[in-house]
Amino acid sequence: MSGHTEPVPVFGQDFEQLQAFLLDEDGAISPMRFARVFSLDLPTLASAAHISMEKLSETPSDESVQRYLRESLQITSAATAIAQSVERALLWFKDAPLTPFDDKTGHELAAEGRTRDVLRYISSLQEGFAG
Repeated sequence: MSGHTEPVPVFGQDFEQLQAFLLDEDGAISPMRFARVFSLDLPTLASAAHISMEKLSETPSDESVQRYLRESLQITSAATAIAQSVERALLWFKDAPLTPFDDKTGHELAAEGRTRDVLRYISSLQEGFAG
């Protein structure tokens, strides 16, 4: 791991730019870049993905690593449509307590494998609540 890290760009509404920034030279999502963009340390990322730090460091393209990263990006993509910026969607994913889910965040729910639940919730927000 080199000491040089490129700065995280401002993505605005450009979710595709976020995706492109996260890809490594092999086309996999870079856990290091993901952690930087999502303001997570690597141990927190490893814990959320239910993998060891060793696996995260040595085999970042492993399916179990990539699955968590992809699902987190799915949630962030859907949230970007509502938040109207990638940065606000990232904050929402990490920090916003979701009342219907016992005040867990999107990040916590993704770590629990509940990506579909969060995506349905976001979809309901986009459609408006029927009351």
